[in-house]
Amino acid sequence: MFQIFPSTQTEQNLGHFSVQSMSRKANCYDNAVTENFFGHLKTEMYNGEAFGTVEELTQAIEDYIQWYDTERIQQRLKGLTPMHYRNQALEPPSRLELNQSNFWGLVHPGWRSFLMR
Repeated sequence: MFQIFPSTQTEQNLGHFSVQSMSRKANCYDNAVTENFFGHLKTEMYNGEAFGTVEELTQAIEDYIQWYDTERIQQRLKGLTPMHYRNQALEPPSRLELNQSNFWGLVHPGWRSFLMR
């Protein structure tokens, strides 16, 4: 059976190859996003399941990440999936949005013709 959690041997190997992750001193928020994701992964994908091989575990993790990014709706992303939220953020503002408001509030009627060029 393959375990998800690192063993002492794994930690020693990582130390041997100088691979280590450390947060800044007195800043517990450095890894908050990662810790949140792995918490979901452990409860939604792993949940005590035994994997026979590393390949089975790797495939299960890849499938979970694909599902998480493309199908899992998240309340903090206004009910969107991470992929949909990213794509929406990258879209240029529509002309209608530009016409209706700006950083300070409503667009002055005299500027509408200039903005609609």
